Amino acid sequence: MGNEITNDVELAIPGYPGVVVHASRPASLREFIMLRKFERLGTLAEDSLEEVDAALVEFGNTFLTSWNVDRRGEPVPANGEGLASLPAMFQFSVLKAWLNGIGGVGLSGPLADASPSGELSPEQLATTGAS
Repeated sequence: MGNEITNDVELAIPGYPGVVVHASRPASLREFIMLRKFERLGTLAEDSLEEVDAALVEFGNTFLTSWNVDRRGEPVPANGEGLASLPAMFQFSVLKAWLNGIGGVGLSGPLADASPSGELSPEQLATTGAS
């Protein structure tokens, strides 16, 4: 029997005890390139809100596979529309947990500031003046 190769990652969402999100890692070059949209989410101007919404929905439709999220006793679909319907703090928590879960591959923007090892990233070190 061979080793199974999976793109799935289980995410615990900080600040939301008991919530577990299952998502996939980028599996194609197109998906890696799509990560650049998320890199800019924290820096887009107010006139780019439609771009933010579209990127969030595309993220959810592409990478979310399941979760245990309910609203008023009804399950919220684990897709882009479901994610977009939830509070902004939850949305960013999911994005950050996912970026940590995939190791922040290919990102250098505001959502990728956390290092999976807990160490400061090169960008964070540069802003502290440490070397």
